[in-house]
Amino acid sequence: MASRWRTRVLLSAVLATFACEVDDGYGSSTLEIAVRLEPPMQAATSFPSQILVGFDSSGSGYVVFRIGFLCAPDAPFPMTATFPGSGDGPAAVDAWIVPFDRGAPFACGPLATPQPVPFRGRPGGAPRASAQVEVLGGCGDGDMRSATLVIAGSA
Repeated sequence: MASRWRTRVLLSAVLATFACEVDDGYGSSTLEIAVRLEPPMQAATSFPSQILVGFDSSGSGYVVFRIGFLCAPDAPFPMTATFPGSGDGPAAVDAWIVPFDRGAPFACGPLATPQPVPFRGRPGGAPRASAQVEVLGGCGDGDMRSATLVIAGSA
């Protein structure tokens, strides 16, 4: 009985390795980041605020993207953004709510696509969340990674 179980485990490992070798080079790694705010946000910032996500990129260092705007403390904000990439990808992802200059154009809520912004360091005192990135499936450059961040409101 134990021999049959070992044979199945070995066969599964060989098939998984073969599947990865066949797929190698044809896919690209994808990082999916889900961000949710739990209102009410009593941010140490004014409204509107921008919501940023940041993570280590193997080729570009730490990168930051604007994913949307929060216009009121009680506004809901669910957003899922997908970032194509390659290689191992980041191990963790951060999200922040930071002030936004009213002089620039904006629309409340999630953006259709993330916008890269210059990284000026992690803002101190801003509502934030961090999460570990999990590999959901695939192999090598064809894997799917995911992180979910929840920024909790405070009363």
